Amino acid sequence: SYEIGIRAGAEEDPAEYYTRVKEMNKIAFQISKVEKAIECEIQPKKKFEYNSRLRELKSEYDKLTEV
Repeated sequence: SYEIGIRAGAEEDPAEYYTRVKEMNKIAFQISKVEKAIECEIQPKKKFEYNSRLRELKSEYDKLTEV
């Protein structure tokens, strides 16, 4: 079965689709955790580290949605 809102690629078989959706869900969860950590963090250096990690995760997520 297909995940709502996530389209399968033209050449993508169901196993690849399932793996990609699973990875997207994992990254989305990590993004939410990092966003929460940014809200709670006081130290500017640590916030900067979290923000750079957040940018990396969002770029990975975007790459997976482009398929």
